[in-house]
Amino acid sequence: WCTREAGVIGCGTAPDPDVRFGPGACDSDLAAMAPGAVNIGSSPGVHIVNYTARSVGGYGLKASHASGLEVERSAFFGCGAGGVQVASSPGASVRNSYVRGFGERYPAGVGVILTSSPDGTVAHCDISGGLYNGIVFGGTNDTGAGSRYELNVVHGNGHETDDGICDFGAIHGSNAGSLLPIYITSNVFHNITAYQNGGNGIYLDVSSTGVQVERNLVYD
Repeated sequence: WCTREAGVIGCGTAPDPDVRFGPGACDSDLAAMAPGAVNIGSSPGVHIVNYTARSVGGYGLKASHASGLEVERSAFFGCGAGGVQVASSPGASVRNSYVRGFGERYPAGVGVILTSSPDGTVAHCDISGGLYNGIVFGGTNDTGAGSRYELNVVHGNGHETDDGICDFGAIHGSNAGSLLPIYITSNVFHNITAYQNGGNGIYLDVSSTGVQVERNLVYD
């Protein structure tokens, strides 16, 4: 399933509007098995600018081992899993982008994931309308050292009813075994809710160390 029109690319498995939690929807944490409309692997210095993914079956963009990746001024609407998933990509950045509606096929999909990517950045992004984490950060043993999550707005995620899921936050991650900091700075997180536990604004998971959290606003 693939469409291209007016600068909008949609690729992947088309989500069935009548199947939200049916076969195949009981996904692993962060919807790791979900496909990407665009996949980048072992390719340094890629720039993705003015890209729109709409109604894709999985993630709008997935990247690994893509050092220096830049995602700028992009938009992700109605994604089956999430907007952007980046791992093991030193210096990668996601900036000035929107994620609106995610987790439509894979409920554990995330708006933006940037993990194990030292000196990476997620900044000036607006993320809303999902069932799970808005942003996921982290790494172990300093694999995420120096990464920054700043000046983002994450809002309106999660459901209080029993079609929601649990144990998540507007931003969620761990920095276990690390000495060097990860920075969560000057963000706004609001209207995050969960069916039972979770629904936090800022969620530092077990054994997190070296995370510097300052000048954030969390409400409702």
